[in-house]
Amino acid sequence: MTLEDIRLTLTQTDLNAQDEVLNALQMQRSMLFQQWTEMKQMIGTMDQMILAAQGSDRLPTELLYELAKQSKELRDLRLSWRDHWDFDRKASQFDMLLQAAPSFVDIADNEQQTDKSSLPVHTSYQAALAKITQLVSPIHNRKGLDVVTGTGNLAGKLQQMGMIMSAIDQSKQMLKLCAAKYRQT
Repeated sequence: MTLEDIRLTLTQTDLNAQDEVLNALQMQRSMLFQQWTEMKQMIGTMDQMILAAQGSDRLPTELLYELAKQSKELRDLRLSWRDHWDFDRKASQFDMLLQAAPSFVDIADNEQQTDKSSLPVHTSYQAALAKITQLVSPIHNRKGLDVVTGTGNLAGKLQQMGMIMSAIDQSKQMLKLCAAKYRQT
């Protein structure tokens, strides 16, 4: 965080704008996590290069080149990622649509359906959550991770059964709704 970012965040604190402060802190954490992930991946690539060089009488330049190329491709993929499915925009209507009739339902107020703007929605959603919960066999105070949590329905169900849940999702808006519904997730 730059000094200016810190000043702006502290100004928001003085204005009792807790949501803005929390958002700024979460954004900073996300940026740091991204940098840490990239550094960790680069160190892993370097370790592979060192092992390849140590295990050979001659420097395996083709392998070193390939490892560097793969590292760059992963970094470029992370940096160019975007929400192709527009879940941030769809988040506010997501739970309501889970109760809709089984079909491909358009989340964006009767927009023309396309693969990118529609989600499969099923009336058996609650039954599916119950079955997954049964299969997981939640243990009180056991930690769990709900990957691609959406608005946190599964994580919330497991949390209500005594598990300590963490949830991740690519959509910041989905995560905000999850946090609002399940404070401890």
